[in-house]
Amino acid sequence: MIGIAAVAMTAAFTSCSKNNDIEQISKGQEAEASFKANFEKRYGQIDPQNDWGFGKTASVRTRTANPNGNQWYASNQLNYVEPAPIGDAELEKVLTVFNQKGAESYESLIDWSTFFVQQVYKGVAVHPAKDGLNSYIGSNQMNWLFADDGTHTMNDHINNFNAGDNKDYNGIMLMEKSSTKAFGYNCSSDNGRLFYNFRMEEIDGNYYVGFDFEAAGQNLNEQVERDYIYNDWIVKIVPARPNITYEARIICEDLGATDDFDFNDVVFDVKIDKNKNKTYIKLLAAGGTIPLYIGDTDHEVHDLFGVDTGVMVNTYNTGEKAPVEFELNRAYENYNAIPVMINLDEATALGEGNLTVLKAEMGAAPQKILVDTDYVWCGERLQIETVYPNFIQYVSSHNYSRWW
Repeated sequence: MIGIAAVAMTAAFTSCSKNNDIEQISKGQEAEASFKANFEKRYGQIDPQNDWGFGKTASVRTRTANPNGNQWYASNQLNYVEPAPIGDAELEKVLTVFNQKGAESYESLIDWSTFFVQQVYKGVAVHPAKDGLNSYIGSNQMNWLFADDGTHTMNDHINNFNAGDNKDYNGIMLMEKSSTKAFGYNCSSDNGRLFYNFRMEEIDGNYYVGFDFEAAGQNLNEQVERDYIYNDWIVKIVPARPNITYEARIICEDLGATDDFDFNDVVFDVKIDKNKNKTYIKLLAAGGTIPLYIGDTDHEVHDLFGVDTGVMVNTYNTGEKAPVEFELNRAYENYNAIPVMINLDEATALGEGNLTVLKAEMGAAPQKILVDTDYVWCGERLQIETVYPNFIQYVSSHNYSRWW
């Protein structure tokens, strides 16, 4: 990964320690000069005060406090996306897995601190006690759920959660500053003893925890042996994704073709949250065919869409993919400061000197433009002034701020 400091250095063209660096820097400068000349030839004189929308200030919102770390989901209280209901097909797949004997999970498949626990299934299996006379429906004795960091000292618990299956009980609990490393339950028929008899499984990209009932009281009628079938209680563990209201949209030209001005080589929505020190990105389209990165080199847009570099995505006459949301662990000072970087030499491995940062400088030909989230980006090779004729006036007068 190339850090921001390295990106800034390459953007300033100060590192020329290798022959391929010198060649790549020359490519970047040449592409920018060609882009500038072609832009001005097509659109004429640029308003020297035109900041291409980037004068807009990111809003600063006060973080909503959650005084109780574990909360029942309420859309008007929690700024997270509510987990989808458990459908019949999902439940059938989950039960197919957990109705079979399986190994106990001593390590979690995930490591999350903020997540939802969602009720999936309240088991009906009857377990005989060791006295040969009594028996228990195991799930009826499992009335608390515990989550901790694996040390069994955290004991972050949910009361009264196992009240029914997902069809008659919409149990969704938010866990903050918690852990997914270990899960347990409280056995009400065993003086509240805590058992960590859990099994975690990944099914269709989702994560589920099943519990195996056990009781170990002093008397035989309070003792139940395990059967290692983890279907007495099943919950789903869902990452708590922020419910983002995106504030702006950025449209870019990647300099791969310096006479093409459709501004759809990458299109993404953005929100900067300075309270949480986060920048949220929603990738919408990738009409370019060269490597392009948002924020850092961990976020190449074609990789995020799951396609090869030369494949265009969501530019209307190209392949379609669902938008991809991700976050950068930094609150940039403004929208223009979010690095959008290209590699003009696909054959060269990433390294110092071969990344070019797209620019939006006041009064100069823009390689990226900030618009509102109602802007509809252009189809491939449809010039922006063909779709939006007012763009020409906007170039010469920044007062046409809603040119689309």
